Order: sequence, then C-alpha cells, then structure tokens
Amino acid sequence: KECGNGKKCGMDITVINKQGVIRIDKKSIKKSAKIFLRSLRHRKNSILNVIFVSPAEIRKINIKYFNKNKTTDVIALAAGKFGKARDIYYNYLGDIIICPQTAKRNCAIFGTSLKKELLLYTVHGILHLVGWDDLNKKDSAKMSKKQEELLDLL
Repeated sequence: KECGNGKKCGMDITVINKQGVIRIDKKSIKKSAKIFLRSLRHRKNSILNVIFVSPAEIRKINIKYFNKNKTTDVIALAAGKFGKARDIYYNYLGDIIICPQTAKRNCAIFGTSLKKELLLYTVHGILHLVGWDDLNKKDSAKMSKKQEELLDLL
C-alpha cells in the first residue's frame, strides 16, 4: 500500500510456505500477526515475514545464526541484526521462521492443536522482534504470560 512519497502504510505481513508437508492457513497467520502487532501498539506500517520451512532448513538457519546444530520450532531474525536490512526499510521488523513439522510433534507432547502451536510460535517470534527476551526464568515467565494474553485476543 502506498501512502504517497514512496512510503508504505498499513502492516505489510507476508506469509511464505517453503515446505510441502503440512498445510498452512496463511490468511489466519497473517490476520493473527496483525492483531498481535496492533495490541502491542507497534508501528502501523510494520513489515514482517513469517516463513514456514522444513526441519532441515530450520536446522541450517539455527547453525548459521546461532551455532546450534539442531532442529527447533521457531527462530526470530530481527532486522538490524543478522545482516537484515534495517537501514533500508526502517519499519522492517524481521523474519519469523517456523517449522510446522516440529510444531506437529510438539502438539503431541503438549496436548495442543497444530493451529494453536503455530499461532504460539508466531506470537513468540513477534515478541522477540519487538524486544522481548526469554533468556532467564523471570523474563521467560513474563514472555509466556504476554503470549497467553495475546493468544486470548483471537
């Protein structure tokens, strides 16, 4: 959406499915991400990518950016870090990388639905991109509480 002077207006959320094993409801993810960002009172013209990948791909990303040779459920790559172009696109938050196959496995462990698990990873990634951390017990507890508050909006 153009607002004039080449500036974007409205949230620009792109959902990309790069894996072919699990069907992704792109509209639901996009709509939920907008709700989460609005609730967090984030800039109205935020740019965000939510990308669904295979276990092999998320492992490669985890190795490249975090030096961890393992599959994970979600990775948030913030703009301005990891070589992301924050200077070019001021409102670019970054990328949320999600592995739906890991989500499906976690559903069985935690007794949740795949939809809820994918939305949890989406909100978790958004919180990281807007500055939340879960590196210690206190911050992790705060972040979990905020995730639940945001998920309750849906």
